[in-house]
Amino acid sequence: MIGVSWNCRGLGVALTVKELKGICLKYKPSFVFLMETKMRRSKIEKLRRSKFSFQNATYEDLIGRAGGLALWWNDDIDIQFVSSSKNFIHTRLDSSLLKDTCYFTFVYGPPKDHLRNEVCNKIRRLIPGDGLAWFSMGDFNDFWETLKSKFKGPRFTWSNNQLDGDHIKERLDRCFCTPRGLELYPNAQLFHLALVGSDHSPLVLDLDFKCEKGSKVFRFDIRWLEHDDFIPKVNEGWSGEYSNDLIPMEILVKKLDKCRKILIDWSKKVFPNCRKKIDRLMSDLNSCQVGVLTEEKRLKAARPSGDQNLSYVAGFVKKVITEEDNERLLKHVTVDEIKNAVFSLGARKAPGPDGFSGTFFHSTWETTSDQIVQAVMNFFEDESIIKEVNETDIVVIPKIDKTELVTQYRPISLCNYTYKIVSKMIREIVFAKP
Repeated sequence: MIGVSWNCRGLGVALTVKELKGICLKYKPSFVFLMETKMRRSKIEKLRRSKFSFQNATYEDLIGRAGGLALWWNDDIDIQFVSSSKNFIHTRLDSSLLKDTCYFTFVYGPPKDHLRNEVCNKIRRLIPGDGLAWFSMGDFNDFWETLKSKFKGPRFTWSNNQLDGDHIKERLDRCFCTPRGLELYPNAQLFHLALVGSDHSPLVLDLDFKCEKGSKVFRFDIRWLEHDDFIPKVNEGWSGEYSNDLIPMEILVKKLDKCRKILIDWSKKVFPNCRKKIDRLMSDLNSCQVGVLTEEKRLKAARPSGDQNLSYVAGFVKKVITEEDNERLLKHVTVDEIKNAVFSLGARKAPGPDGFSGTFFHSTWETTSDQIVQAVMNFFEDESIIKEVNETDIVVIPKIDKTELVTQYRPISLCNYTYKIVSKMIREIVFAKP
């Protein structure tokens, strides 16, 4: 179930109504609680019926030209009213969307200090006992500022919209719940939305929030190499004319992008999901590993103690570059040197952001070599690299089973293969023996 709470500061403004309608279309809430409607009940009803799809409503009328509360809800929840005032609406909710009966108190905290304690004490008396779930959301105007609630979105929910030194921001709008509420809805999530049409942020409460999956990351699949159509598909992706204004490395990136799209579409048709086969093979693998682990323990027990690691001696680089060194560093790279660099890199190492592993370049060398050679040679001539090639994925691997600190993770950089080729070439040139 999803609910919205907003101190809208008047429903007579077109921008405010437009923003509220957009929120309802995006989140499809079961209820909406509005504060400071600054509009008569009859006009709000006309607005609800003409612009929104909520079937039910209740109101607390404004006093003079200020205040006013509105609660709209759909038929998918059943609301029973326990008590209400100009500062709160206390309800009991039942619905098939809920795991159990919940109490909701919708709060509009008084802005005047001398009234806050009175309202606060009234709300405290409304909290149900016997381990029942209770939620409270709205504009609390700082009278429960000591309580903390987690959220996503902007830190502050109110701004006075002044400039420079007069600018003030506060977190006035919140949502709280009893331990039973957290027990029933461990995935509950509160969102602070942007300030539009009011000086207060709308709040969105999702009791069963599920993280949306991001777009699937492309990764080159070595199974493709066994299919007869693989090379023709690469040839198709590698073909085409490109602007003369592009440098070779930019053309290489565009060809990889085109090839990626063609391979993805082709793979969906030729290589359907093999989840069942993978699960069966994983089960067989787990059975085999039982025997392997037993053998490893036996070998470890028989191994003599002592440090078995060999120390690595780094190459020595002279501090003074001679003429011979300078000539070697500035010489043009050759096609053979580039090819050696390509094939000396690990084919099945984890790919970078572009998703192409070394296996792709090794297996398609006859098709892709010309563009790769041009791109690498152009880099050593112009000494520049485009951002698409320079992008890197950073992943962290835990050093221990139960991590608590950032220092207990080991960062790993996953670079694009084109970047690895260039880096390999630079290393070979710098550390080459005279």
